Amino acid sequence: MQDLKEAIQIHEQLLPIVSSDSPIRLISLKSLSSCLQTRFEEGDDIKDLEDAIQYYREALPLHAPDDPDLVDLLINLACCLRVHNEEQGDIEYLEEAIQYRKQALPLLPEGYADRSTQLNDLALYLQAHYEQSDKLKSLDEAIQYHRDALLLCPPGHQYRSSSLNNLALCIKARFEKQGNVKDLEEATQLHRESLTVCSPDNPEYSMSLNNLAVCLTSHYTHFGDTKYLDEAIQYHKEALLLRPEEHIDRPMSLTNMASCLLILHEQSGSIENLEEAVKLLREALMLCPNGHPQRPLTLDSLGTALLNVYEKHSSIGYLEQAIQHHQEALQLQPPGDPARSITLTNLANCLLSHYKKQGDLMYLNNALQYYREGLLLCPSGNPDHSGSLVNLASCLQTQYEKLGDVDSLKEAIQCYRKALDLYPINHPDRLMCLNNLASGLCIWFQRTSDMTDLEEAIKHCRAIIIVQPDGQSSIRSMSLNNLAFCLELRYEHQGDIQDLEEAIEYYRDLTELLAKDHYQQPGLLNNLANCLQLRFGQQGVKGDLNEAIQYHREALSLCPSGHPDYWMSLNNLALCLNIQYKHQKAVEQLEEAIQHHRDALLLCPVDHPEHCTSLQNLAHCLHAYYQHGGDIKYLNEAIQHYRKSLDIYSSEHPDYPNSLIGLSHCLESQYKRDGDSESLQDAVSSVLKAIHVYPPSHPLLSKAWAILATMYADYYEVLKQSHKVDEYPKFFQMAACHPTATIQDRLQAAFVWTWKQRGSALLDAYATCLQVANQALVFRPSIIAQHSFLLSVPPNLASDAAASAVEANNIKRAVEFLEQGRTLMWAQMTRYRTPLDELETVNPELAAQLHHISHQLEVSAIIPNNSRGMKKQDLERQAKYRKLAEAWSNLVAEIHKLDGFGTFLQSPRFENLQKASENGPVIIINISEKRCDAIIVQAVSDPICIPLPGLNPSYFEKHATQFSEAVASELVRAAKEDSPAMKIARKTITGVLGALWDDVVLPVVSKLRDLGVSDGSRIWWCPTSSLMSLPLHAAGIYQKQKPNLADVYISSYTPTLAALIRASQASNQDSMYNLNSSSEHDVHLLVAAQPNAPNQKPLAAVEKEVEKIRAMVPAELVSVLFGVEATYDAILQKLENHNWIHLSCHGTKNTSQPFLSYFQLDRELYMLDIMQANLPKAEYAFLSACHTAAGDRKRLDETIHLAAALQFVGFKSVIGTMYAMADIDGPVVTEEVYKYLFRHIQREEKDAKDKIADFRDAAKALHIATRVLRNNKVPVERWINFIHIGA
Repeated sequence: MQDLKEAIQIHEQLLPIVSSDSPIRLISLKSLSSCLQTRFEEGDDIKDLEDAIQYYREALPLHAPDDPDLVDLLINLACCLRVHNEEQGDIEYLEEAIQYRKQALPLLPEGYADRSTQLNDLALYLQAHYEQSDKLKSLDEAIQYHRDALLLCPPGHQYRSSSLNNLALCIKARFEKQGNVKDLEEATQLHRESLTVCSPDNPEYSMSLNNLAVCLTSHYTHFGDTKYLDEAIQYHKEALLLRPEEHIDRPMSLTNMASCLLILHEQSGSIENLEEAVKLLREALMLCPNGHPQRPLTLDSLGTALLNVYEKHSSIGYLEQAIQHHQEALQLQPPGDPARSITLTNLANCLLSHYKKQGDLMYLNNALQYYREGLLLCPSGNPDHSGSLVNLASCLQTQYEKLGDVDSLKEAIQCYRKALDLYPINHPDRLMCLNNLASGLCIWFQRTSDMTDLEEAIKHCRAIIIVQPDGQSSIRSMSLNNLAFCLELRYEHQGDIQDLEEAIEYYRDLTELLAKDHYQQPGLLNNLANCLQLRFGQQGVKGDLNEAIQYHREALSLCPSGHPDYWMSLNNLALCLNIQYKHQKAVEQLEEAIQHHRDALLLCPVDHPEHCTSLQNLAHCLHAYYQHGGDIKYLNEAIQHYRKSLDIYSSEHPDYPNSLIGLSHCLESQYKRDGDSESLQDAVSSVLKAIHVYPPSHPLLSKAWAILATMYADYYEVLKQSHKVDEYPKFFQMAACHPTATIQDRLQAAFVWTWKQRGSALLDAYATCLQVANQALVFRPSIIAQHSFLLSVPPNLASDAAASAVEANNIKRAVEFLEQGRTLMWAQMTRYRTPLDELETVNPELAAQLHHISHQLEVSAIIPNNSRGMKKQDLERQAKYRKLAEAWSNLVAEIHKLDGFGTFLQSPRFENLQKASENGPVIIINISEKRCDAIIVQAVSDPICIPLPGLNPSYFEKHATQFSEAVASELVRAAKEDSPAMKIARKTITGVLGALWDDVVLPVVSKLRDLGVSDGSRIWWCPTSSLMSLPLHAAGIYQKQKPNLADVYISSYTPTLAALIRASQASNQDSMYNLNSSSEHDVHLLVAAQPNAPNQKPLAAVEKEVEKIRAMVPAELVSVLFGVEATYDAILQKLENHNWIHLSCHGTKNTSQPFLSYFQLDRELYMLDIMQANLPKAEYAFLSACHTAAGDRKRLDETIHLAAALQFVGFKSVIGTMYAMADIDGPVVTEEVYKYLFRHIQREEKDAKDKIADFRDAAKALHIATRVLRNNKVPVERWINFIHIGA
């Protein structure tokens, strides 16, 4: 060292006295620089390095360009500059070093033996420049120089292994930047080759093992295939064996091995892997004493592992150790340390977890501060910038969830979007960012109810699932969880049961995928239970509620006290038990719920973020307990808890108005108990304050309006002096029409309005209710989903509305209500097929758009989903349907603005509906608890109401049940007239028919005769409710010389007046309401007969039935498909070319899914298959099969049966059966029907060519046919089975 010092002094003394052009000066400058460089390496004084750089720079221009020593000077100067960059972090020195390295490269003599090393060094400089600048150009250059170096290291070259390794590291860095899988695959292949050519006794062999393992870990992270992770762990183990305790790189190997085990833990939930990772990291830390360069990284890794241990065991000690390790690591990383940003992020992660556990805002604030500081250290252009944005967004999202700070959530979503824009499309972290953005949008939707945000969240989750098909992928699992929650929210908002079913399926899949002890299981079980609880709320299946409680209990058992999910499990179980109590009224369920809420509250001290939630939930149950037993102390305690939560919450907190609403219910109870008007005033004031606090677009504002309206209605007299109670109908309407409220809340508000309203506004209430129900139906993505939704709507809604209108002496409005509120599904589907001729004349563009969208909606609605599992095409179709439904609604609204189209596609007014009776009176029988009436609709006069006193829904339900049991299929098919069972059944049947005659039909017949409707005329029945399953057409006293309807009038049925209007129009008429149609045209009859369907009892009479048709109908007018020819495909194909059809086969009614009822041919011809046809020229159908006109008992007013499907596709006159028919009756009825229909030909009338047959004669033809059966002494239960529907 002394010699070096003397040499430096000599050169420093020599330089001032040597002229600039002296050769000695160049030699002295270079020697002095070299000495200073050496002394820096030995003493680490940065001034020596800076002086060496300065002297090298001064020497550089003294060299001739062709001087062979110039290369060494350029390389030495570049080396010093690079070291200075490493020491001080100044990128300008690195860029100057790269410049000199590039100048030196072409100066190397040809065949220079060490050229590959120089290329490699230049590449390493460029790689360092990329790491410091994030300029991809530098990385691309580095890769090219490494490739050039590798070409100079052929197989067998001593440096080939290291050259392969360096190139692989650069290419992997580019993969981490751009996410191109080809780069990852090439890097892995290069590392494999490097390992192959590197001898196991080579000191670099363990490094090759380590690098390959790291690359394989990235493979697992990107593809999710555990084989890569298993292979990486194996290579790390081999590297560890080559790195004993004293090996300098052992801490790094221990840390990398631990990282793989942590990933394996996240994937499998295995505690053994987690414990082994911690053990390895503790060993690594012991090998890294203070001052060791690896110590900060090891401390940071150990802190991350301990955070995982905390998440598994919920022991706060592990979390505090993690925080301590991260803080120590941070202290060892001075400003400018490239690893500092990572440590800041990891420390912030721990602090955020501590906040979530303890609720101390200091930890949340500190976490946010560290995330922001970490982001500042990773400015735009830094490869970690995107990740830092995501981490900050996650913390901001938590801040919103706990504090209700809207700006925090807005910033979080903004950060997610920025990060997403920065990630290349194939970057491994992009999917996680997309998932987090979806989560943020989902939360934002919960505040704003903007469906655009929720739909975007769902779209992102589905996109992730599509590109991550592997069920083991952690990002797929998270996205499935997010998607399920989004679907759950969409169900709550729009009420589509398919969303809820899909969410339940995803949650079930996830719970089955993960091990029972996986740390995510409690949360998944809770989510699954919540969905089952929601499904119970809609469908009322007790098994769903019981299963939900079971899953909540299981989740609780997996969460020991102190677990992060323990509070949530306690809370959710209590909420579910409270629901069970509401339905079963078992007080022990409510008591258990209260105890769980008390336990949950103990876990949440005043400064805990869930403290107020616990107060609210406990207060709610205490109020329920008061209502059960009347003990005032529980009511007082509930009020106390609500008031305390309000004292803690700021008015901006999203839960603040919820506490106000809860408090109002308690104060109302206090008023009911004590009669203290002040309590009632406070209750109303609380609701009014909640309404003021809720943002105008908040979905719960609907409930608040409804509560206020209910209070004004219930306490009208008490409140009228101090409040504008007369406005309560307006508040109900605001609740029912709130644009962002869930459809369930809107419907519930409308329902309550109909219950509370009195006077003239009651009809407005019913009108709003029916309007909301119709609006809700539009957005259900399939006709089966629409049917499921209607099961949640009171079945008597339209009938009650009509009864109220009758009481108000507004008979026309009653008819309109029944038309608007019944057969909703058929009405909506028919709207998609409405002729658009008039609109096309006025606005061809709008007509074309509506036709296109309507067709797409119709096709999508009819296609059934898969029975098990939603396939990709189902999900895409549902998403497309919702967009189309919204576009359709907007388009119709736009058409309403055109002159003359203000009522386009709206429920028709009575003046239009009246046209249904132009060919004969229509008798509507309305059944309601309020009153029962028959309404006669005539072509010209006002409708006539005939009260049916003493009747109610129970009366008709009783008779419907008796009739259904009496005509059970086994009895009718057996046709054993003298069996004791049949005699009893027949007595029941005639008893029902007699009751219908006396109580319903006779008053109508008397009135019709008074109106001049002569005997033998046609009349149409339009029954409602359970009367739809009773044979009104056969009502009568079945004794000698006693009257019955069949002897007076020819009866037909119609589900609605609009359906009859459509049925009455001739095939060449377009106008929906034009009844002046001609029947003189050709008949093309298709006969499809299948006597021997697979797995069905043979139908012996079918062949004879076909023979009867052949005998009655000219051969040129009929096409016959018999037996093997009567196939599913053949019938659907020939339907388009025939306007008449006769089906003779087995018919099967599906009681659980009525749209899946079918005709049995070579395979099932389902109702949904039929509905896909569009046959505007179709006229007549004879359905000689069982149950073809048997409706859905759950929703009789929807008229869901096979005959209705034939009407929908275009058939205007349909003969069907109410229940199972006797096979032997088919030929008789068939013969008589066709004998009458083709009577002109059979009589050889002169004008027979012009009068072949008229479909409108079908009702009379059936009337004659059943008369023949009666004359032949066929039992009553067989001939009354046949009915006629339509024109």
